[in-house]
Amino acid sequence: MDNQFRMQRDLDLIRAILFKISNEPAEEVRFRPVEIEGYNEETIGYHVWLLGDGGYLDITTNETAGGSFAHVQVNEIKWKGQEFIDAARNQNIWEKFKVKVVEKGGSIPFSIATEVLTSIAKNEFGV
Repeated sequence: MDNQFRMQRDLDLIRAILFKISNEPAEEVRFRPVEIEGYNEETIGYHVWLLGDGGYLDITTNETAGGSFAHVQVNEIKWKGQEFIDAARNQNIWEKFKVKVVEKGGSIPFSIATEVLTSIAKNEFGV
């Protein structure tokens, strides 16, 4: 990963953020910036902000930070975030999802990502 900040959605980073938050004790996640190896604070903060804006996380922003995304903090994972985590948990299903996204043009509205992941999982498990 390069360490440049770009306002581009990164589905792998979104998945990593949600998994990291869900796998750590709540008191270690709340009210402090999320850290993901290979990504700078601004990029992670931007993605946390996107997840908050989309209703996947409850977040707090530091209004005195001069608009920096590096100061966005997680309070809790919301229902939609939990649904995405469950849908994206299996690495094989995640890889199939990414291949499908590339086949269909390289991007997907995040609002339907969980649905696509669930569809792939249903096919994988014969449901």
